[in-house]
Amino acid sequence: MLTHTGEKPYQCSRCDHKCSRKSSLSKHMLTHTGEKPYQCSRCDYKCSQKFSLARHMLTHTGEKPYQCSRCDYKCSQKASLAKHMLTHTGEKPYQCSRCDYKCSQKASLAKHICDYKCSQKYNLARHMLTHTGEKPFQCSKCDYGCAQRHNLNLHMRVHTEDRQFKCANCESRFKCRRMLKRHRQSVHMQTKYVKCIVCSYRCRSNAVLSKHVTSHTTNTPYVRVERLVIDKTFV
Repeated sequence: MLTHTGEKPYQCSRCDHKCSRKSSLSKHMLTHTGEKPYQCSRCDYKCSQKFSLARHMLTHTGEKPYQCSRCDYKCSQKASLAKHMLTHTGEKPYQCSRCDYKCSQKASLAKHICDYKCSQKYNLARHMLTHTGEKPFQCSKCDYGCAQRHNLNLHMRVHTEDRQFKCANCESRFKCRRMLKRHRQSVHMQTKYVKCIVCSYRCRSNAVLSKHVTSHTTNTPYVRVERLVIDKTFV
């Protein structure tokens, strides 16, 4: 009866997801654990939901049960048909936040924003999280969340005292390779700096500089970054 009342007594302990059935919550939890118990018998595809596997199998059988009522277009997924229908209505719900560009497909907007390409559909889906801002992987010990399991594994090292990465030039030890690299550059090596060409700001990280240049994007939306090698003794 909960399906009629709309009541959702089961809530995920890691996010805001709610549902009316305990079995649905169990299925949802797989999105956090990364477990994929359902595997395709014809390829290496794995997924966490049974319906996702059934949908995937259509790519092997070639079956296309969904057909457009306005043209000959057919597809294997209901979501694909919904996207296709936008080509007939002319609706363009996706708009670029940087210009007036609009489109009917989310993938087209992502392509407009960046030129990322890959050979695997899984990699594209993972990359798309960088545009949507979705962070399905959540740390169990703090509020940290991320889009990729690899980043979560790296983050978990901040909660441990294990410092397995040792500097070859001194006795310093670090929890991750990135921190060791940063140490070597700042202490033992000639340091590579990146410099903003709009102002005098400079730093050691391209990522940090990318955040800085947003302060100039009002008048200069595309800021070029140049790399300078500066002896640290003069900094």
